[in-house]
Amino acid sequence: MPTIFRLDASIRNEGSVTRAVATTLESALLANAPDTKILRRDLAHAPLQSPVWAAALTGSHAPQGQRTPEQHKALALASELGDELSQADAFIFAVPMYNFGVPPHVKAWFDVLISDPRFSPRSAKPIAGKPAYLVLARGGAYGPGTPREGWDHATGWLKLSPPVSVWSVLTL
Repeated sequence: MPTIFRLDASIRNEGSVTRAVATTLESALLANAPDTKILRRDLAHAPLQSPVWAAALTGSHAPQGQRTPEQHKALALASELGDELSQADAFIFAVPMYNFGVPPHVKAWFDVLISDPRFSPRSAKPIAGKPAYLVLARGGAYGPGTPREGWDHATGWLKLSPPVSVWSVLTL
């Protein structure tokens, strides 16, 4: 059975553009493959705790026998995040732009994820080449010639920082 991993990051349930567009996209994908399993992670409603990243990072560099309980727990979470992505055949990332950048809970998710050796910056990504959709919503105009040109720090970061190699980007 094919699996789609869906990550939601909007702090809004009602009125969220990214959630609505991601749901429409998900429905379209399911119409073509109704037996598909959806694996979900909602970072806004179940955010990773900020100390987890530091524990995962330091734990990944510490010998197994010298890791603290916090480091073991953080590395287990990093492995869980990596497993979620590795199990999927396609991906939907629904991310709003907040204060001209990615939400902090999205950044924390990426930071913890890359503590997993499979997703470290120098690794061959186990999910490279699989279809991935980035649904990015931002209020206002940020294109060339607009008053906020250059203020969108989310789109470029998301395109350069993801654990996958190619995105289909839907910017709203």
